[in-house]
Amino acid sequence: MATTVVPLPAILCLHGAGTNSSIFQLQARRIVATLQSSFRFIFIDAPFGSPPGPGVHPAFTDLGPFYRWHCDSNVIDEFDITLEDVERERWQVRDLIASHIKSERATGGPGIVGVMAFSQGTRVATGLCLDKELSRGIEFAILIGGTFPSLELTASTPSHDDGYESGGMIWFEYDAYDKGLESLYRSPSSSSSSLTGSSSSPTPSTAPSSADGNEWNIYPVNIPSIHVQGTADPWRSEGDRLRETYYNPDLTTVLKFRGRHQVPTGTPEANIIAESVISTYEASM
Repeated sequence: MATTVVPLPAILCLHGAGTNSSIFQLQARRIVATLQSSFRFIFIDAPFGSPPGPGVHPAFTDLGPFYRWHCDSNVIDEFDITLEDVERERWQVRDLIASHIKSERATGGPGIVGVMAFSQGTRVATGLCLDKELSRGIEFAILIGGTFPSLELTASTPSHDDGYESGGMIWFEYDAYDKGLESLYRSPSSSSSSLTGSSSSPTPSTAPSSADGNEWNIYPVNIPSIHVQGTADPWRSEGDRLRETYYNPDLTTVLKFRGRHQVPTGTPEANIIAESVISTYEASM
């Protein structure tokens, strides 16, 4: 009798603006290597063409074409784009993500249980976590080099931009393979993880709640999240704002490394991220 092989749980991977899935796969190669025995990684391309982003040249010059995710209403006054264009792009991205989630559910395995994203991709990943339909089955989010605000996938999702006016693509220079990366260290935040990647964050079933049961609902996202940010990232305040605006702090792990706006590529960093991912996923089961 043939043995049925159940696919490993999958992590959906969303790249930054002006890059693509192949570049993100290279950037995250050590994280993937440390977790490949536990998860499958599904790297997808955003649907809209884009100029190459910073850090693409010269290392990734030959890896085009390059893509971006959808714009939001904040850029209507800055670019030649209408509200109808924004809505059309939004639904194209939602349909793309939904098709991958549906396809994975059809395999008979656990399907997509997590999302890993970098830069602009973290805004889309947050939109996914805010989507009540698509986020079913998402047990954790890995957000690297987060930026703000979220890019919602449905028009009905509450906005949390607080007057933020510089949405869309963000360009700046950084070295995607900074050789000066050092070990991750404990963030000053009380919700940060230690060097071992351990976290005392409770799962949704054990987290504290108010007497009337409403306290747990004040946070838009009640999915465990791991936030990875370089200490020299010029947009680290946006990563903090993304975390503090949307994610339940009782389900949040913060990992900081000495680097800029980049995916950490060192083995020590990858091991700590992997430990956090596995412990977070196991706690949700």
